[in-house]
Amino acid sequence: EILVLSLARNIWEIKNFTQVDVLVDTADGSQLYSGILSSYDLAQNGGLDKITLESTVRFFKQNGKTVRKEIPGRLFVIPYTEVKNLNLTYVNLSKKPHSNTTTALAQDPPDPESQAHLQQKKGVDSQ
Repeated sequence: EILVLSLARNIWEIKNFTQVDVLVDTADGSQLYSGILSSYDLAQNGGLDKITLESTVRFFKQNGKTVRKEIPGRLFVIPYTEVKNLNLTYVNLSKKPHSNTTTALAQDPPDPESQAHLQQKKGVDSQ
């Protein structure tokens, strides 16, 4: 579970969000930014004008290693004219997975004893 502080209501809540990875052209070359989508604005032609991220970090290479640097401030605005590539990941925390669905979020590893019991039962049922 991810807990997010809602300042408007002054309570803790679980919140769905869209994680955005943005490759941006800058004077220093391409930069990769990652954050949570806060909002976006459309241009008059209907395309994207700018995107606004929260909890933004920047990734860059330094001495052959990837460095992660947090961007100060609450919001980070990126003009779409500078965007080379976007990757969007929608994270839905409000739905519980079905028992037959594998998920990477908040799922306990299978219990070896129950797995062995299921295998024994399959062997008995198939005979």
